Amino acid sequence: MALGDGCTLTASVVRHGGVSVLGLGPYGATTAPGSWTAPSSMAVAPDGRIVVADASSRSIQVLHPNGTCQLGFGSLGGSGLGQLGNPSTVAVAPDGRIVVADARNHRVQAFQPDGTHPIAVGSHWAGPGQLNLRRADDLSGVAVAPDGRIVVADRGNDRIQAFHPNGTFDLFFGSRGSGPGQFSGPFGVAVAPDGRIVVADAGNYRIQAFHPNGTFDLSFGSYGRALSQFDGPSGVAVAPDGRILVADTWNDRIQAFHPNGTFDLAIG
Repeated sequence: MALGDGCTLTASVVRHGGVSVLGLGPYGATTAPGSWTAPSSMAVAPDGRIVVADASSRSIQVLHPNGTCQLGFGSLGGSGLGQLGNPSTVAVAPDGRIVVADARNHRVQAFQPDGTHPIAVGSHWAGPGQLNLRRADDLSGVAVAPDGRIVVADRGNDRIQAFHPNGTFDLFFGSRGSGPGQFSGPFGVAVAPDGRIVVADAGNYRIQAFHPNGTFDLSFGSYGRALSQFDGPSGVAVAPDGRILVADTWNDRIQAFHPNGTFDLAIG
């Protein structure tokens, strides 16, 4: 997981027994390579490169594993192909493609590993394959499944949508509510090694997991400060061993859960 403190990107490697921290990059008022103003999300590519979405400069920066800058792409706003209105979250596909939730343009863009030849996924509104990503904080999660499908937290429509690697619509599931399989502002999304889709259902203070075809699997969590409870679950990730890691925002901690949803540990 990673947290942007506004001046440096703090990449935290969560281990079973604790946390090690690496600071990357200075504060930068422009899109200068290796600097940023508001790092909002990061992902690690299969080759170890670190991909950072800088929401303020509307750019994506790619770093070598040692933290030195390799390349950057994007622009200060715009809605053309390859331009980014607000790159809120980023993910990397198994083939190295860089997938960006371009929230203010209500779409996802997928770039080649060198930042070229983007494709656009989705358009604005509420039909199948359409997205309503812009909320008050302009953050919507995106993830890539092991089979290359692009999975998007369609926050404004209270659902999850999946697209084929070429950007064509695959399926959606969910609706507004608090029942199993329903959402209230789904925020972060991740895909487990077995293909299960894990969602931070922020407004319902819980995590939900779904089978690859979108059918409901399980949920856990409720509002509160006790272990296994949440206040503002936002980012979610799945470890190679299947454990589910949750950024419990307003409780200032990370919580880890076993694949079946039982509590494992808390950090912070």
